[in-house]
Amino acid sequence: MTEEKIIDEAVETWNSRIGNGTMIIPPPLDSLKPIYKILPRLFNRSPTASVVIVVDDFSNKETVNNYLTQQNNIYDAIFKRFISSGNIKILSIDWISDNINQYNPLLTIIYNPSGFTFAHLGLLDKSKFKLIILGKTINSKDKDSFCSMCPIVKEVTQDEVDSSRTNPPVEEYRIPISIDADSEDAKLLEYYNDNIRVSINIFGCLENLKKAMSGTSNNDSAMAYCDALARDNGWSEHLDMTTEYNQQIDKLYNPIAIQEKANVTYDMIRKRSKLVANYSYKINAITEIVGNNDNKKILIINKFADMANDVANNLNIANSKIICKAYHDKLESIPAVDIDGNPVFYKTGAKKGKRKVMGVTSQKKLYQTMFNKGDINVLSVTNSPDKELNIDVDIIIITSPLCEDIKSYLYRLSKINFNTPIILYTLYCKNTLEEKQLENKSMDSNHKLISVDTPNVKLDVNSNYIVVD
Repeated sequence: MTEEKIIDEAVETWNSRIGNGTMIIPPPLDSLKPIYKILPRLFNRSPTASVVIVVDDFSNKETVNNYLTQQNNIYDAIFKRFISSGNIKILSIDWISDNINQYNPLLTIIYNPSGFTFAHLGLLDKSKFKLIILGKTINSKDKDSFCSMCPIVKEVTQDEVDSSRTNPPVEEYRIPISIDADSEDAKLLEYYNDNIRVSINIFGCLENLKKAMSGTSNNDSAMAYCDALARDNGWSEHLDMTTEYNQQIDKLYNPIAIQEKANVTYDMIRKRSKLVANYSYKINAITEIVGNNDNKKILIINKFADMANDVANNLNIANSKIICKAYHDKLESIPAVDIDGNPVFYKTGAKKGKRKVMGVTSQKKLYQTMFNKGDINVLSVTNSPDKELNIDVDIIIITSPLCEDIKSYLYRLSKINFNTPIILYTLYCKNTLEEKQLENKSMDSNHKLISVDTPNVKLDVNSNYIVVD
């Protein structure tokens, strides 16, 4: 079930209970969304209704106010008007405690309370409609107190949370990148394809190639497997080597040659994957996408670390400032800097006055902070992003279909708040294994492909391709 359906179900149940109930909506689900859906319905029926939203403190008050008025749609102005007129009041519980007699709302909303007080009880008791939203864990005594006045209408389970994270609405733009037929990359790709094709004819399939390298699941050694395959192809240690045909059989199909062929082919498959996944002209398209979304929080996922580095470097050059940082476990150590970019030195000890060094962990922590502060708006990660990454993301760019699919990232990156619908750009090299890989990827019903014009990339090629994962 998607997050939208979970919230809609909660709202409909609350309505059916005559506008009285408690919703328990844990993160990362949007616990403010029910308020956003309920208020327009209320004001459509009662344009002069009074609503009090009770929060713990000023920071929560600001959060709720910004949420209602900064969604970039027609409701922004409407909610601003209702807040300005006093029809909607967002008040702290301390203020309510001191001034409860001033309020007699039609609807009281208690949002994310840290505990239950007499002021909560008093305001709810004065209201015709009551909504309590619990987005965090509270003790059982307080939970019982809330629910005795406002029975639970929806408690989102962990299974529902997991399902909503891996099944949100996705709008995907697939961006084809051509490889110039006369380029060295195209020639190298054709060389890899030809050799891999020959090898697959020998081994039958990729799985057999792996057996020739590491043995079988039946504990047969790699060499034993290569010996059996050699004999299946007509090789024998007793071949008459006076004939040219048998010489060719021995050259191509002796067990040692077969195992060497497996190793060489596997290396070619790896190099071919790297060639298309890291294809340099993809950076043109990435730069264009980022440039068209300069106010968005963007996560770029690359198959390999060197591509992640190249993407970050080129984006910073194209923008003449630092907008992107590479974020992965293969970062090289650098001279230490603080959050403002100032150098950091040892202040005491034997190294006093010397520049500190930042390793991977410190760099990742710094770059996450910079992203969350808005100092940068792009992070360039690898195919296995750090599951501890904790950021908000508006747009995802996957630079190769050889990366995992979007659902696996949504499941793995449980601390990231992905705005929905998820805007996804997938780049792929035309007429390569990347295009075939993309064709074979399954999509859920709420995953939509959006037609786009090819980015302004000066390339064109039409070549045959062979696909070996």
